Amino acid sequence: MIDRGKIYDQIIHSWRWQQLRLSYVREHPVCEDCAAIGRTRPAEEVHHIIPIESASGKAGMEALAYDRGNLRSLCHDCHAAEHIRLGSRNSYGKRDVRGPAKAQAEDFLRRWCGAVPSSSPGV
Repeated sequence: MIDRGKIYDQIIHSWRWQQLRLSYVREHPVCEDCAAIGRTRPAEEVHHIIPIESASGKAGMEALAYDRGNLRSLCHDCHAAEHIRLGSRNSYGKRDVRGPAKAQAEDFLRRWCGAVPSSSPGV
């Protein structure tokens, strides 16, 4: 049995990921969710559209992590809201947050951005 958490940590702390992340933010300096609704906020984080940990093994996790087509530049608030909306288990919650948390995230996005961005493809 593989330890996806350990592999995930190795990937996001790797030199390869740090360089890809830096390059992607330089190429996409504006939050893509905010831009979709006419706001301009600087991108601070890079989001994986299909979560790295959804792959079944290390090779699959690395493929998702390093695929530029699986990335989106987001501001911190949109990135946190996206993970809450998806019910992710991550640093934004450390637990499965579905239902009420998803509704709260969508409410936050409506108030902050004026709309809820469409769901990410493949999620």
